[in-house]
Amino acid sequence: MEKTLRVNPKKVKILAALRGIYTNEELAHRAGITQRTLSNIMSGKGARLDTVASLAGALSCHPFDILMADGFPSPHMDAPAIPA
Repeated sequence: MEKTLRVNPKKVKILAALRGIYTNEELAHRAGITQRTLSNIMSGKGARLDTVASLAGALSCHPFDILMADGFPSPHMDAPAIPA
């Protein structure tokens, strides 16, 4: 039995936008996964480690950056930046 991992869809959307990826179709293509797989991931279903790694590669981040850790709050990626 293979363990599945949960991805934080909000983090994925933020990182994709920062990388200029605005559609799930483009993100799936860059990650080398099907749109259906991406849809499943974004709806909260689990994903295999290799799929998470492919998605992270397309987003130019580490897989840990997009994973959800049960029992721990997500970092506030959408918090306003501190003015310089």
